[in-house]
Order: sequence, then structure tokens, then C-alpha cells
Amino acid sequence: MKYQLPTSHWIYLCAQIKRDKIDASGAGGNNNVATILNQTRMAIDHPIFDSDTNRKVLLDHLYLISAGEITRAARTWLVEQLDAGQRRHIIFMDRDEFLDQSARILIDLRLDSPMAITDEDIPF
Repeated sequence: MKYQLPTSHWIYLCAQIKRDKIDASGAGGNNNVATILNQTRMAIDHPIFDSDTNRKVLLDHLYLISAGEITRAARTWLVEQLDAGQRRHIIFMDRDEFLDQSARILIDLRLDSPMAITDEDIPF
């Protein structure tokens, strides 16, 4: 995804979405977080083609979103494994933060006077 800033520059975003808890403890969890690290490095290091500008660009930010929890140990381990240049690109978002952001957006979109839907509004 790309987003145009008010200065007319573009920033490029990527989302790495996981359905399970991201944990760095235990043999299974370490394998889980190691796979995520490998995928994160590939997304950050490899350029993507922007067909609008007809050139290759690098990502500005990578969202690591989990439907479960991202443990503190997993965050720490991922950040330690990445160098400083790669580290600044990652934004962590677990289930609780995702739901909080969604609720905030829905409150911002709240209408002052809700519209009543009648039978004439339904096309079928």
C-alpha cells in the first residue's frame, strides 16, 4: 500500500499479518518468531515495483499485526536480531492495540444524527 503525504511524497507500507500468538519462548515459539524474522527481513530488504511511477521502491514501514498477543520477549528478540536501519521500519500491533485503534476510529466516524432506514431505501 502507498500513501501520499501532504508534501506530495509517497510512503510505502506493508502489513505482515499473523493469526496466532507471536511468542519467543520454547522450541515451537522460537521457530514461530524465527519465521517472522525471515519474512520481515525479506519484506524490508527487497524492493517492490510501483507501476504508477514505473520504478522500484523500498518500504518505509512494515506493520507486524497479530490476531493474538505479541509477547514482550518476541518483540525484544525481533528487535535485537535486526540492525538499526531495519529496526526503525517495524510497527508492532497486537490484538488489543488493533481493537483500541478500531474503536477510536469508529468513535471518530460516529454520526451526530443517525439516519433512519425505511423500506423504500432497500432496493430489493
